Amino acid sequence: ADDGIDVRGGALTVSGSQIYSNTDNGIELTETSSNTTIKSSKIGTNAANALGKGNADGIYYDANAEFDLDGAGGVGLVIGGALEADRNYIVGNGYGVYLGDGMFDNGSITGTATISNNYFSIASDGTTTIANSSQAIMVEDGPGVSVATIDIIDNLFGSSFLGSIKILDAGVATITGNSFGLDAVGGDIISSGDAINVDGAVVNIGTEDVADGNTIKNH
Repeated sequence: ADDGIDVRGGALTVSGSQIYSNTDNGIELTETSSNTTIKSSKIGTNAANALGKGNADGIYYDANAEFDLDGAGGVGLVIGGALEADRNYIVGNGYGVYLGDGMFDNGSITGTATISNNYFSIASDGTTTIANSSQAIMVEDGPGVSVATIDIIDNLFGSSFLGSIKILDAGVATITGNSFGLDAVGGDIISSGDAINVDGAVVNIGTEDVADGNTIKNH
């Protein structure tokens, strides 16, 4: 089986791409990678938002690797970005984003993974559902001390069959400003699974600032 993009070290920027219908993962990060940014791309469908174009998983971190979150410039892993133009549409895959065992339990890792301003299971028209078949975001690690942080910010989550976010024994996560169970124009999406499922991790959901709150509906 083959990946769309297989990263085996160094820095990477993926932008403006359509990554779909690959027999393995859309983007797989392996061995030592640093300063990785994935933005402005469709992962799991094409320009026409066609169904049935998913990858095995959309963005997949290889559990046998060591990911240098700090990197030379401290960028770490960025999926999406602050601008609408940075948005990825991650749809129709198994996991939308899978960050696996080993990524966050190395005591030398002090950087961050940031997942922001993306659409999960919702096409670029803002209303069409193209569901991921597992979680939209899965973060898991074995027991142990982790000093990395995962920020999940301002994303729009449609219906992924096993839920939207699951964090298992991994890092310190902050989940703010996200919308679950609604499309881009406020229409209802009846969603499967939990919006947020946490087991054995330190997770902050929202802050004291109301603007950082999440909207969770239709689960």
